[in-house]
Amino acid sequence: MKNISGLDTDYFKKRMNRVVRDIELFTPEEFARETARMAVIANSDVLEDKEFSDWVCVNKQMPEDDQVVDIFDHNGVRVTDVRFSAEDDKNFARWVEESKSFDHLQREFTTTQIAFWMPTPRLPKDS
Repeated sequence: MKNISGLDTDYFKKRMNRVVRDIELFTPEEFARETARMAVIANSDVLEDKEFSDWVCVNKQMPEDDQVVDIFDHNGVRVTDVRFSAEDDKNFARWVEESKSFDHLQREFTTTQIAFWMPTPRLPKDS
């Protein structure tokens, strides 16, 4: 059921009840990811606000060719270390997950599957 503003309240009540039920088990990163996924599903345009300015909408700008980025797909799932390969038609550009190990299945994405991207954060330098 959707409320007067179009929010799928049944979906979010169930999802939030699970989050609250399991909150003692979440790491800060897991909690942030779970709530970010809900934000994307509720209204992905919110991530374009200045508050979340590190994320770039694929409809507004694409990464540089051969740049490694993090992505959010339209289901609210974040994938890290994805290499972008530019093509003439941005919908057919290649987004390939960098292999993390030999037994890790490398995933490919199309631009139409991706909502947002951001540059992969750099490792901190030793002080």
